[in-house]
Formats: sequence, C-alpha cells, structure tokens
Amino acid sequence: MNNQEPVTIQIQCRPEIAEKLAAIIELENNPQLTATPEQLEELEKTLLKQTHELCGQIVEKQIQHAIDSEEVGQAQRQILQAMPYKMKIKGKKQYDCAPVLALR
Repeated sequence: MNNQEPVTIQIQCRPEIAEKLAAIIELENNPQLTATPEQLEELEKTLLKQTHELCGQIVEKQIQHAIDSEEVGQAQRQILQAMPYKMKIKGKKQYDCAPVLALR
C-alpha cells in the first residue's frame, strides 16, 4: 500500500461535482476490509456508480454548452435555409439525455 502524505487541493466546480468528488475521495481515504469476493465486488460497484455519475454530470454540462452555443444555432439556421420548404424554429426545448456510463 502507498503511504504517501495526502495532498490538499482547492478546486472550483459546481456543488454536485464537488459532492461526487468528495464521495470518491472518501472511498479512497477510508479503505474497507474486503474479506470476500462479494465484498470486493460491492466496493467496486459503489466506486463505479460514483465515477459514472460524475462522468454523466460532466458530459451533461458539455452537451448543454454545445446546444446553447452560437455555432449550433448558426448551423440550425443554415439547415433551415437549405430546406426546399418553409420550416419554423420553435425555440429551445428541454430534453433529457442519459450518457451511456450513467446508465450502468
């Protein structure tokens, strides 16, 4: 086991990201006694759940940023202008997106 001194870092992030990071670090800082394969599997599932949720939240923000970007709006306008018939832009809509890792 690695007996290095812990490092303290300061980061700026959204509260939900900080919560997930803290949960992952808590698992690392407080090792559990895993005497059976089942206990080890349960620990691994817990860690994977936390990391997948963290990844999902980061991907969600990236997708929302892309949707809200001017470049995407410009691309939408170009597509509409290229259509052989009139289409109306109905504004932004709310969609739910579940990244693949968040589903596991």
